Amino acid sequence: MEDLIKQYRKAKKGKSDSRLKSIPKPFKPTLTSRDYKRGFIIRRFAQKVNDDFSPIIEISDSNFNKMSINSLYKVVSFKWRISGTKDEIKNSNRAIVSENCKKIPQLKNRLVNLIEYCNEFKSS
Repeated sequence: MEDLIKQYRKAKKGKSDSRLKSIPKPFKPTLTSRDYKRGFIIRRFAQKVNDDFSPIIEISDSNFNKMSINSLYKVVSFKWRISGTKDEIKNSNRAIVSENCKKIPQLKNRLVNLIEYCNEFKSS
C-alpha cells in the first residue's frame, strides 16, 4: 500500500514512475527442436489489473520482467506442454490454464487451443 502512495505522490508532483511507463509488447514464441525434445516452453501473459476483460497479451521473457514490477498489470508465467500424446498435452495444459485462471480469470478464453505449438497435432 505504501508503494502505491509513493507512486501517487510522485505522479502528483509531475514525476512519473518509469515502471508505470512499461506496456506489454505482444510476442509469439518461436520453437526450436530443443523445445520439442524438452517437451515444454515457458509462456508469459500480461493483463491490466483493473479490467478482467482487457486483452490478455502474450509477452517475452524480458518484457515479463518489466511488467512484473508494473503495478498496473498482472502477469503469469507457466510451462506449456508441447510433447506427448494428444490427451496428455490437452490434460496438462488444461490444468495449467485452470491454475492460472486464479490470477487472470479470462485466460481460459485466451488459451482455447490446448495443443497450440504441438507439431504433430497442428491439423487436428
